[in-house]
Amino acid sequence: MLRILFKKYLNNDCTRKELILFLQLMNEEKNQQTVEVLLEEQWECQINPRADFTLSEKRVVPEKTHRDLYFRVRGLRVAAILILLVLSSLFVVSVIKERNALQNQNILVEKNTKAGQRIKLKLSDGSLIRMNADSRIEIFNHYNDKTRKVKLSGEAFFNIRHDTLCPFIVDAGRMQIQVLGTSFNIKAFNDEPKTEVSVYTGKVRVVYKERNKTIVRILLPSDLLTFNKKTGSVRIKRIAGNIRPDAWTQGRLAFDHTPVQEVIRMIERWYDVKVIVADPEILNHRISGDHWNENLISVAEALKFTLRIDYTYSNDTLLLKRRK
Repeated sequence: MLRILFKKYLNNDCTRKELILFLQLMNEEKNQQTVEVLLEEQWECQINPRADFTLSEKRVVPEKTHRDLYFRVRGLRVAAILILLVLSSLFVVSVIKERNALQNQNILVEKNTKAGQRIKLKLSDGSLIRMNADSRIEIFNHYNDKTRKVKLSGEAFFNIRHDTLCPFIVDAGRMQIQVLGTSFNIKAFNDEPKTEVSVYTGKVRVVYKERNKTIVRILLPSDLLTFNKKTGSVRIKRIAGNIRPDAWTQGRLAFDHTPVQEVIRMIERWYDVKVIVADPEILNHRISGDHWNENLISVAEALKFTLRIDYTYSNDTLLLKRRK
């Protein structure tokens, strides 16, 4: 790949993406020997255009009378190529900075929550957002102009003020959620295998891609849509029972036949701790439970009873292990 990009670079035939990739490969330590070989071969082509060989073939160095000139020209050729690479690197860096600056200009406000932290936001139109732990909201420029657009990574509950002329749009990675005025919950963590959208009041329009086709689904109150990121499949079901996806807004850490692996991620975000599982067999279970503003030890005791395991806790680390 590096050799191909090097040739395209010399022929001024690289696209912007290829140029950035080429410079990244050039700067990697593992590629330094290859870079030296490519520079040597390029010098040979410059000093002897009719030559058709690589460094793997035998080369003859000029006799002593021309040796000094030989190495002087060689150094100049290599230096010239390196200067070109440096200038190109500076160009690419400036392009990236310019792109990031333009992107930042489109963001009006950015809010982040850490693990163990939950906050409330009130938007300029009166809409309310409750952010769960370890989440990020970006509110785009020109909000409340023709559209009210935000981007979510993590989990948030939205209570959106009704406005038929200015739809509210949430960019949640591989799907968009569009509403005029309603309340709903979105769970869209980057490290989770699925994205969930649940409706509390009103109506929600979900747009996503399935096999290169744009699919639109309409959700009503108590609907829960689950999008599988790996397969691209979607499942919609009715929310039953007392445990709702937005239970966290009431200070409830709730599980409803939830896989232990997902429970662990929820606990880590909720309490800002690290959970280690000593026995992988523990991950093969699902559990249910509802914890109202309880501390970590209370939740760990519940896991101990439900899964029939033991645990230890120290230095912000919860260790789950098989009971002896």
